[in-house]
Amino acid sequence: MNFDVRLVLCIYSEDRKQLVPLHRDIQLPFVPFEGLELSVAPRPIKRVSWDLEASRFTCHIEEQEFSVDDDFIDLEFLAEQAIEEGWSGSGRILQIPN
Repeated sequence: MNFDVRLVLCIYSEDRKQLVPLHRDIQLPFVPFEGLELSVAPRPIKRVSWDLEASRFTCHIEEQEFSVDDDFIDLEFLAEQAIEEGWSGSGRILQIPN
């Protein structure tokens, strides 16, 4: 038996005032759980919920801008990279209200 899963990737700015939401639909041969690492996701699953209307699990994953050596890996770069790797969404940067 396979389970339908929607992965929701939220890529945050360093100050967490902006985000880019993306998603990807997969199937798993088991029920997903918090902390699960998937080869198609940049980080482990942070939260799992059941979508009653869509009859599928929704798994939330968070990524954030970061610095490496002298380089800053920004929100736009992370979103573009995720879209190239098969994630869907507009890629638009959204402002998070205070």
